[in-house]
Amino acid sequence: MADLPPLVGVDACVLIESVRGRPKRDHTSGALRVHPSSALIRLATTHAFRLLLIDQVRLQVEDDLNEADLAVLETSLAECWIVPFQDPPPEALRDVLEGVEPRLRSAIRHVGDFAIGACVYLAKPDYFVSSNRAHFNQAFGRLLGETKITTPKRFIALVRQGIGRHIREQGGT
Repeated sequence: MADLPPLVGVDACVLIESVRGRPKRDHTSGALRVHPSSALIRLATTHAFRLLLIDQVRLQVEDDLNEADLAVLETSLAECWIVPFQDPPPEALRDVLEGVEPRLRSAIRHVGDFAIGACVYLAKPDYFVSSNRAHFNQAFGRLLGETKITTPKRFIALVRQGIGRHIREQGGT
């Protein structure tokens, strides 16, 4: 049986930025640079990694984007290898709350992101990507064990370095 590509969870901000993030002009070369979140989603369409899509993330995105932006995002996501993660049953969430809740709460600090943090804890992706370093930071990363917390820009750099055999084989950027 072949190894699966890395599982990469994304925060709502990454999906929102992938649609709203506008290219910026490089001050040195004058070239337009794609927003890192847009580049991450484009790279996901190559199936170089699996994209963990947590229900709580999807709900936040649906609340924040208008219909036209949602349609653009859904078109992009349709080309990705999506691994859905449904909200856990209350007893599983309760186990997370009882086991790590004080540390999770102090690591995340934002009530709205707590459910996402609990889902990441339960899903155990290889990477969790967020632009929001205040909410998903190193303290949160230490609670996750082997899941690495990173930003879209750093994740793209990791892909360029070849984070795994699958990404190298897929010709990731």
